[in-house]
Amino acid sequence: MNLIFDLAAHAILKNNEFVLQWNKLLSNCRYATAFQEQAFVCSWYEAYRDKWKPVIVSSENSSGELTGLLLLAYDPNARELVHAGSSQAEYHSWICLPGEEIAYISDAFRELLNRFDFKKLRFRYFPAVEMLEEVFAKLPIKDRIEIRRRPRPLMILNAEEIKASFAKKS
Repeated sequence: MNLIFDLAAHAILKNNEFVLQWNKLLSNCRYATAFQEQAFVCSWYEAYRDKWKPVIVSSENSSGELTGLLLLAYDPNARELVHAGSSQAEYHSWICLPGEEIAYISDAFRELLNRFDFKKLRFRYFPAVEMLEEVFAKLPIKDRIEIRRRPRPLMILNAEEIKASFAKKS
C-alpha cells in the first residue's frame, strides 16, 4: 500500500506511466465514475491547491501494476479528509480491480488512520450499493461508520407515451 501526499502527489499525477495505469484501472472497475477520472481529479486538486493537499492511496501487484486507487484531499488545519472533488463530486468511491474491493479499502483505511488525524471520511452516493454493507462491515473502523440509505426516485419511461405526449397540440 502506498500513500502519497501533497507535493509528491502533485508530481505523480503528472507521471505518464501512473496516468496510463490509472486509466487502465478505471476501465476495469465496474463502479468507476467520472469523478475518479484524471481530468476531474487533477483540475479539482489544482483549483483548491491553497486549501486541500492531495492524498493518493494506491496498491500494486507484484508486476508493479496499479490494482487500487483512492483519491482524497486533506486539510490539516480543519483535520478534514475528503474525496477529490469534495462536494463538487457527486459520487465518492475508490477504484480497484474486481474482487479486490474489500481487501483494498481495508488496507487503505489502515494506512490513512496511521498517517492522518481526521474526524471522518464521508462516502456520498456510493455507486456500488450492492457491496456497501459487506465492504464497510470489514473495515478497521466499522464502529465509526454510519450508512444512511436515501431513496433514489426512478421514473419508468415509455417511448410510446412520450411520443404521444409530444404529438399533442398543447
